[in-house]
Amino acid sequence: MKNQITPKKLTRTAQIIRFHPAGFIESDFTFDERMIARQLMSLGISTSAIHLIKDGESLEEAVGFSLENENFTIIIGGLGRNVGDVAKKVVAKVTDRKLVLSTLVQKGGQISLNSSTADNAENLVGSALIPQHAIALEHQEGGTPGFLVEYKQKIFLCLPDDCPHLFPVQLEQGLAWIKERVQSADSLQEVTFRTCGLSEAQIHTKLRDLFTERSNSNRISLSLINHIQGIDVQVRLNCLERTESDFFISLREKVRRQLAADLYSEGMQRMEEVVGSLLQQHHHTLATAESCTGGLISDRLTDVPGSSEYFLRGVVVYSNQAKQELLGVREETLQAFGAVSEQVVCEMCSGMKQLSRADLVLAVSGLAGPGGGSAEKPVGLVYIGLYNGRNFQVSQFQFRGSRRQIKLQSSQMALDLVRRYHI
Repeated sequence: MKNQITPKKLTRTAQIIRFHPAGFIESDFTFDERMIARQLMSLGISTSAIHLIKDGESLEEAVGFSLENENFTIIIGGLGRNVGDVAKKVVAKVTDRKLVLSTLVQKGGQISLNSSTADNAENLVGSALIPQHAIALEHQEGGTPGFLVEYKQKIFLCLPDDCPHLFPVQLEQGLAWIKERVQSADSLQEVTFRTCGLSEAQIHTKLRDLFTERSNSNRISLSLINHIQGIDVQVRLNCLERTESDFFISLREKVRRQLAADLYSEGMQRMEEVVGSLLQQHHHTLATAESCTGGLISDRLTDVPGSSEYFLRGVVVYSNQAKQELLGVREETLQAFGAVSEQVVCEMCSGMKQLSRADLVLAVSGLAGPGGGSAEKPVGLVYIGLYNGRNFQVSQFQFRGSRRQIKLQSSQMALDLVRRYHI
C-alpha cells in the first residue's frame, strides 16, 4: 500500500527546531532558519518559535510541546549515524510509530542487504529507516533520507543536515508538499515589520493594545520571530470582507507608529539594503574600519547591487599593529585603554576618515570570544563608532552567544547606527 498522508483542515502555526548537539563539530554547511520562516510565511504559516536544541531529552520535550501547540514542526539535523538518528527516534516515539525501511529506498535499489559485512548492512539499513507511514524525501545513495509524517492532524518535516547540496532540494520538496495541502489565503492580509534593538518584552509593551485586541478577536494575529539580528513582527488579518483592507491599513500605521525608530523595514528588506538606500538618498559615502567583525560589515554592504555608489572602502585591522600602521591609532591609547575601548574606536574612525575621505566612517572593535575576556572586559563587549568629520557617536554593547553570533550582532548594530544617523 502506498504511503499517503490525508490532510485535514489546518491552522497555520509552525515551530522550527535546529538540533545541534553539544560538542558536535559543525561543517562548513550553513543555512538560515529565518529564510525557512519566511518561506513558511509565504504559505500563510506563522512561525511561533525557532529553537536550538542540544540533546535528545530537550528535543523530545520540544517536539512534544509542538505536538500540543503547533500544526507544523520542522526539525533540522539529528538524522544520521553521527548523531544517532535522535530526531528520527524522537518523532517515531512521540507519534507512536515504528521505524520501517523507506519504500523510496527499496524501490530505488539504493540499499543492498547483501553488503560485504554485517555491520555495513546494519548501518545502511539503519540510515534508511523512517517512521511508519512517513513519506521519504529525495536523497542520494548511502545518504540519510528526510521525511514527512502526520500524526493527529499535525505535520512533521524532518531534514538531515549532513548533505549540503541536497538540503535545499529536500526542503523545497517538503514545503511544496505542505503548500499543496494548505488552503488558499485569498482572505488573508499580512505584513512583516523588522526591528532592531528591541526585546520581545519591549515589543509586547509597545503593541500591548494590539495583543489585547487579538485576545478578543480571532481576526488579528501577531507573531514574533526572534533571530540573531533582531525580532520580526508578523501581523496578519483574517479578512471577512474586502472592505476590511481599510482596517488593515490603519492597523499597519499603528504598528509603524508604535515601533518608531526601532523599525527598519516593512517587508523583508535586509538591514544592509535599507542602509544602502539611505546613503544613496542622502548622497553620503561610507568607509569601514573593522576589528572583531573581520570584514563582515563590508561583506554585507557589498552584497547589495549598486553599493559601489556609496561604499568607498573598508579595512580589517585585526591586530594592534595593523591599527597603528594603517589608521594611526596611537600606542599610548592602546596601552592606556586597550584595543576594545571607546578611545581606540574614535582613533580608528579618525584614521579611516583621513584615509578614505568618506562622508561617514564606521569602526568596530570588540571581543568575539570564546576566550580572551576578563571581568572588566567580558566576551561580547563591543564598541561601535560612527564619525562624520565633526562628531563622534560611539555605542557600547554587551552581546551574548557564539563567536559567529557576536560578529553578526555587531555587524547588525553597526549598520543600524548608520541607519539611525539618517532618520
